[in-house]
Amino acid sequence: MTTPDLRFYAFVSRFVDAVSNEAMTAEMLRSRDARRRFQQAHQPAAVAVGTVALPERRAA
Repeated sequence: MTTPDLRFYAFVSRFVDAVSNEAMTAEMLRSRDARRRFQQAHQPAAVAVGTVALPERRAA
Protein backbone atom coordinates (compact mmCIF):
# COMPACT_ATOMS: atom_id res chain seq x y z
CA MET A 1 0.00 0.00 0.00
CA THR A 2 1.35 3.42 -0.94
CA THR A 3 1.25 6.46 1.27
CA PRO A 4 -1.14 9.21 0.21
CA ASP A 5 0.41 12.09 -1.68
CA LEU A 6 -0.35 15.10 0.48
CA ARG A 7 0.53 17.51 -2.33
CA PHE A 8 -2.22 15.98 -4.45
CA TYR A 9 -4.76 16.30 -1.64
CA ALA A 10 -3.68 19.90 -1.03
CA PHE A 11 -4.10 20.68 -4.74
CA VAL A 12 -7.55 19.08 -4.87
CA SER A 13 -8.58 20.94 -1.71
CA ARG A 14 -7.49 24.30 -3.15
CA PHE A 15 -9.20 23.52 -6.45
CA VAL A 16 -12.49 22.65 -4.75
CA ASP A 17 -12.27 25.81 -2.62
CA ALA A 18 -11.68 27.96 -5.71
CA VAL A 19 -14.59 26.41 -7.63
CA SER A 20 -16.88 26.74 -4.60
CA ASN A 21 -15.93 30.39 -4.07
CA GLU A 22 -16.49 31.16 -7.75
CA ALA A 23 -19.89 29.48 -7.69
CA MET A 24 -20.92 31.33 -4.53
CA THR A 25 -19.82 34.65 -6.02
CA ALA A 26 -21.74 34.00 -9.23
CA GLU A 27 -24.87 33.06 -7.28
CA MET A 28 -24.57 36.17 -5.09
CA LEU A 29 -24.27 38.40 -8.17
CA ARG A 30 -27.19 36.64 -9.90
CA SER A 31 -29.34 37.05 -6.80
CA ARG A 32 -28.41 40.72 -6.42
CA ASP A 33 -29.24 41.39 -10.08
CA ALA A 34 -32.57 39.55 -9.82
CA ARG A 35 -33.49 41.54 -6.68
CA ARG A 36 -32.60 44.82 -8.41
CA ARG A 37 -34.71 43.95 -11.47
CA PHE A 38 -37.63 42.87 -9.25
CA GLN A 39 -37.50 46.13 -7.30
CA GLN A 40 -37.36 48.18 -10.50
CA ALA A 41 -40.33 46.31 -11.93
CA HIS A 42 -42.43 46.84 -8.80
CA GLN A 43 -41.74 50.47 -8.01
CA PRO A 44 -44.26 53.18 -8.89
CA ALA A 45 -43.88 54.65 -12.39
CA ALA A 46 -43.26 58.18 -11.02
CA VAL A 47 -40.28 56.96 -9.02
CA ALA A 48 -38.96 55.00 -11.99
CA VAL A 49 -38.80 58.08 -14.24
CA GLY A 50 -37.47 60.34 -11.49
CA THR A 51 -40.42 62.74 -11.11
CA VAL A 52 -40.83 62.13 -7.37
CA ALA A 53 -38.76 64.19 -4.93
CA LEU A 54 -35.93 62.37 -3.17
CA PRO A 55 -37.45 62.45 0.37
CA GLU A 56 -40.68 60.97 -0.99
CA ARG A 57 -38.69 58.20 -2.66
CA ARG A 58 -36.97 57.30 0.58
CA ALA A 59 -40.28 57.20 2.42
CA ALA A 60 -41.85 54.96 -0.21
